[in-house]
Amino acid sequence: MKNCQITATFVLLITLLAGCDNAGNNTADNGDYDHPPPLSIEKELREALGKSPEAALTKKDLARVTHLKVSRPPGAPEISGLELLADCVNLQMLDLSGIGISELSLLSKLKSLQELNLQYNPISVIYDLSFLTKLRRLNLSKNRICDISPLQQLGQLEHLNLAQNKITDIEPLVNNVGLSQGDTVILEDNPLLSEISKNQHIPALETRGVIVKW
Repeated sequence: MKNCQITATFVLLITLLAGCDNAGNNTADNGDYDHPPPLSIEKELREALGKSPEAALTKKDLARVTHLKVSRPPGAPEISGLELLADCVNLQMLDLSGIGISELSLLSKLKSLQELNLQYNPISVIYDLSFLTKLRRLNLSKNRICDISPLQQLGQLEHLNLAQNKITDIEPLVNNVGLSQGDTVILEDNPLLSEISKNQHIPALETRGVIVKW
């Protein structure tokens, strides 16, 4: 009788341990803790369009989006579905701040953009931006940018935020003839080691009426 009780207790203990182990595995599989599901830009697009998760999302729908803010909570996984932006050809305002984007080529078809917020991303290089012919406000603060040569192509800029980068040479801004009276350029918390930048380029912009904060 005593041996039976010991055996029954041992079997119960094994069963409980197995149950705990399976519960832990299910939690991981469901993505509640160890493997959270990836965030998708599709959610924000559907909200902007007022479309349910079950409804089809077509290129015609995406062309109706004019304003979009994509959110990524701190510690959340990377955003997926950014390729959908290529079909949002009528976007005028786009906020991708803090989502982890580093490549700007996916914006090449967004020629209607007037306001673009890319702050707090790991962007280190900006390439040709000449397609953004209508861009008036650009926020590239809190990135890792050194070379701002492509910005001389953006002649319609009225407000440019480059704070907290690694910029030392701002001659491209002087070469941007569109920067003029009343426009604002923010250069705070950059190395700006070049004496030419501090003693010639900044005064040259200010002479044209540009408000330079550095």
